[in-house]
Amino acid sequence: MVCAAKPLRAQSTIGPGDIQLVPREVTGNIDDFFISTEQVVNHILAKNVGPQEIITTRHLSNQPIIKRGDNVNVVLDQDGMEISTKGVAQEQGYPGKSIRLVNPKSKKEIQGLVLDAKTVKVTL
Repeated sequence: MVCAAKPLRAQSTIGPGDIQLVPREVTGNIDDFFISTEQVVNHILAKNVGPQEIITTRHLSNQPIIKRGDNVNVVLDQDGMEISTKGVAQEQGYPGKSIRLVNPKSKKEIQGLVLDAKTVKVTL
């Protein structure tokens, strides 16, 4: 299970060093628990979490980490080669979900995967 490696405060963004995988037996709905750190990294906490506490869906905020109109860094990835540029979010963005972006220079719309509050990855 994914557990807090240290005390974490509400409204903070979970980073890789904030959590760890710990073998634990749990009861309840399995969909409320996380078994991979990638499932929670870059999510915002809705409530405080104590050290070694199992992180569940109730700990995570439903607030978007990117808002419509936000300027974001866009990482374009084509066959492992990455190029960075700027973009403007056209909708709210949640970690691990796709959003529409506009290139401010070309005005072309693209779609990418939200990595964190400032970065969206577009795979070409």
